[in-house]
Amino acid sequence: MGKKTLLFLTVFLAGLGCASKAVAAFDKAVASVQYREWYARLQADIATLDKQVPAGQQVTEADVARLCESSVVPGSRGTKNLAVWLNHARKSPSHTVHGEIVIVGEFLVLMHMFEQAIPVGEGGLFPETPGNGFPDRGLKVIYMDTHGCDGLDSASVGELFKPYHLPPAGILERDAYPFLLFEERNGRLRYGGMGREWMGVLHNIYSTQFH
Repeated sequence: MGKKTLLFLTVFLAGLGCASKAVAAFDKAVASVQYREWYARLQADIATLDKQVPAGQQVTEADVARLCESSVVPGSRGTKNLAVWLNHARKSPSHTVHGEIVIVGEFLVLMHMFEQAIPVGEGGLFPETPGNGFPDRGLKVIYMDTHGCDGLDSASVGELFKPYHLPPAGILERDAYPFLLFEERNGRLRYGGMGREWMGVLHNIYSTQFH
């Protein structure tokens, strides 16, 4: 093997090592601060929306894009599903009573999950399918630990995934761990959507109230 070839392989392998370390460098402390700041902005944006869109009026995606711009990516899945959740909350009571049991509405369960979940890893950029109506905005997959949400433990969450595990850094793996989608700019997050894995946990928490 020539010296040039050996030098090339050395540099190449060193580059791979650096890239691997870069992918693995998920700072949970920084991610947690960014996430808490995002959740505070989301709460403030929703409060503003509730004031500006009359209670009997339908919340549109345009309303969410305009009034929640600091916390939600306009035109994303996040805009669409937040409008759906807000309308659902307006049509249904936040709490219902069945005998001695108080049932919490799904929107409050969702907000509780947002409040209690912890970012624990990154799964790279979410690959948008061309023609699905959502432009490719380079949204990050952020894996979220939901064990603290409404007393869930690892066993109850693990039953939803086969097998339940946190994927390697930078890898999007479906049906393995709940995640949210975020745009990150200048250290600030904006919500872009939720994976079906997150929805599965949400429905699990909501449905346990009836057992």
